[in-house]
Amino acid sequence: MSGAISFFLGLFGLGAAGAVNAGQNISQSKKQAELDQIYTAQAADRSDADLRQMHERVRKEWQSVPDCHPNCLGKWPSAYSDRMGPYYQTKFWFRDHLNAKGIPYDDAILDEVCGVNYEKLMNKMLDDAVHGRRRRRWF
Repeated sequence: MSGAISFFLGLFGLGAAGAVNAGQNISQSKKQAELDQIYTAQAADRSDADLRQMHERVRKEWQSVPDCHPNCLGKWPSAYSDRMGPYYQTKFWFRDHLNAKGIPYDDAILDEVCGVNYEKLMNKMLDDAVHGRRRRRWF
Protein backbone atom coordinates (compact mmCIF):
# COMPACT_ATOMS: atom_id res chain seq x y z
CA MET A 1 0.00 0.00 0.00
CA SER A 2 2.78 2.45 0.83
CA GLY A 3 4.37 1.68 -2.54
CA ALA A 4 1.18 2.80 -4.28
CA ILE A 5 1.05 5.98 -2.21
CA SER A 6 4.67 6.83 -2.93
CA PHE A 7 4.05 6.09 -6.62
CA PHE A 8 1.05 8.42 -6.57
CA LEU A 9 3.02 11.14 -4.77
CA GLY A 10 5.85 10.73 -7.27
CA LEU A 11 3.42 11.24 -10.11
CA PHE A 12 1.91 14.22 -8.33
CA GLY A 13 5.37 15.69 -7.81
CA LEU A 14 6.17 15.35 -11.47
CA GLY A 15 2.86 16.98 -12.33
CA ALA A 16 3.62 19.92 -10.05
CA ALA A 17 7.08 20.32 -11.57
CA GLY A 18 5.52 20.29 -15.01
CA ALA A 19 3.03 22.95 -13.99
CA VAL A 20 5.81 25.15 -12.60
CA ASN A 21 7.82 24.68 -15.79
CA ALA A 22 4.78 25.53 -17.92
CA GLY A 23 4.19 28.68 -15.85
CA GLN A 24 7.77 29.80 -16.39
CA ASN A 25 7.51 29.13 -20.11
CA ILE A 26 4.35 31.24 -20.29
CA SER A 27 6.01 34.19 -18.54
CA GLN A 28 9.03 33.93 -20.85
CA SER A 29 6.71 33.78 -23.85
CA LYS A 30 4.94 36.95 -22.67
CA LYS A 31 8.24 38.81 -22.33
CA GLN A 32 9.34 37.65 -25.77
CA ALA A 33 6.00 38.71 -27.25
CA GLU A 34 6.38 42.20 -25.75
CA LEU A 35 9.87 42.53 -27.23
CA ASP A 36 8.63 41.26 -30.58
CA GLN A 37 5.87 43.88 -30.58
CA ILE A 38 8.38 46.65 -29.89
CA TYR A 39 10.69 45.54 -32.67
CA THR A 40 7.80 44.86 -35.05
CA ALA A 41 6.50 48.39 -34.54
CA GLN A 42 9.95 49.78 -35.26
CA ALA A 43 10.49 47.48 -38.23
CA ALA A 44 7.17 48.53 -39.78
CA ASP A 45 8.78 51.83 -40.73
CA ARG A 46 12.01 50.26 -41.96
CA SER A 47 13.02 46.95 -43.41
CA ASP A 48 15.02 44.53 -41.27
CA ALA A 49 18.19 45.14 -43.24
CA ASP A 50 17.89 48.90 -42.74
CA LEU A 51 17.24 48.42 -39.03
CA ARG A 52 20.27 46.15 -38.62
CA GLN A 53 22.43 48.57 -40.59
CA MET A 54 21.28 51.48 -38.43
CA HIS A 55 22.01 49.52 -35.23
CA GLU A 56 25.47 48.58 -36.47
CA ARG A 57 26.19 52.21 -37.36
CA VAL A 58 25.18 53.34 -33.86
CA ARG A 59 27.30 50.61 -32.23
CA LYS A 60 30.29 51.59 -34.38
CA GLU A 61 29.86 55.25 -33.42
CA TRP A 62 29.58 54.27 -29.74
CA GLN A 63 32.87 52.39 -29.96
CA SER A 64 34.59 55.27 -31.75
CA VAL A 65 33.92 57.76 -28.93
CA PRO A 66 36.50 57.30 -26.13
CA ASP A 67 35.26 56.92 -22.56
CA CYS A 68 35.08 60.07 -20.46
CA HIS A 69 35.65 62.38 -23.42
CA PRO A 70 33.46 65.15 -24.78
CA ASN A 71 31.08 64.36 -27.63
CA CYS A 72 31.33 66.08 -31.01
CA LEU A 73 29.57 69.13 -29.53
CA GLY A 74 32.33 69.51 -26.95
CA LYS A 75 30.04 68.57 -24.04
CA TRP A 76 31.11 66.21 -21.32
CA PRO A 77 28.70 63.57 -19.99
CA SER A 78 28.69 65.37 -16.64
CA ALA A 79 27.09 68.41 -18.33
CA TYR A 80 23.82 66.48 -18.58
CA SER A 81 21.31 65.89 -15.81
CA ASP A 82 21.87 62.74 -13.78
CA ARG A 83 18.57 62.84 -11.91
CA MET A 84 17.42 59.68 -13.72
CA GLY A 85 20.74 57.90 -13.23
CA PRO A 86 24.21 57.80 -14.73
CA TYR A 87 23.22 55.60 -17.67
CA TYR A 88 20.49 58.02 -18.70
CA GLN A 89 23.05 60.82 -18.43
CA THR A 90 25.23 58.91 -20.88
CA LYS A 91 22.21 58.27 -23.10
CA PHE A 92 21.38 61.98 -23.37
CA TRP A 93 25.05 62.80 -24.03
CA PHE A 94 25.30 60.20 -26.80
CA ARG A 95 21.89 61.11 -28.26
CA ASP A 96 23.05 64.70 -28.73
CA HIS A 97 26.23 63.37 -30.34
CA LEU A 98 24.22 61.27 -32.82
CA ASN A 99 21.86 64.15 -33.59
CA ALA A 100 24.78 66.50 -34.25
CA LYS A 101 26.37 64.02 -36.65
CA GLY A 102 23.04 63.23 -38.33
CA ILE A 103 23.19 59.52 -37.52
CA PRO A 104 19.74 57.90 -37.32
CA TYR A 105 18.93 55.89 -34.20
CA ASP A 106 16.03 54.48 -32.22
CA ASP A 107 15.54 54.23 -28.48
CA ALA A 108 16.04 50.46 -28.39
CA ILE A 109 19.62 50.60 -29.65
CA LEU A 110 20.37 53.75 -27.69
CA ASP A 111 19.24 52.06 -24.45
CA GLU A 112 21.31 49.00 -25.30
CA VAL A 113 24.64 50.69 -26.00
CA CYS A 114 24.37 53.27 -23.21
CA GLY A 115 23.48 50.73 -20.50
CA VAL A 116 19.95 51.97 -19.78
CA ASN A 117 18.58 48.42 -20.13
CA TYR A 118 21.07 47.27 -17.49
CA GLU A 119 20.02 50.08 -15.16
CA LYS A 120 16.35 49.21 -15.63
CA LEU A 121 17.09 45.58 -14.80
CA MET A 122 19.06 46.50 -11.68
CA ASN A 123 16.33 48.89 -10.50
CA LYS A 124 13.71 46.20 -10.99
CA MET A 125 15.77 43.66 -9.03
CA LEU A 126 16.33 46.18 -6.24
CA ASP A 127 12.65 47.07 -6.19
CA ASP A 128 11.71 43.38 -5.99
CA ALA A 129 14.14 42.81 -3.12
CA VAL A 130 12.94 45.85 -1.17
CA HIS A 131 9.28 44.97 -1.50
CA GLY A 132 9.85 41.31 -0.73
CA ARG A 133 8.68 39.98 -4.07
CA ARG A 134 11.14 37.20 -4.35
CA ARG A 135 10.86 34.06 -6.32
CA ARG A 136 9.16 31.33 -4.39
CA ARG A 137 11.07 28.13 -3.84
CA TRP A 138 10.02 24.73 -2.65
CA PHE A 139 12.24 24.81 0.43
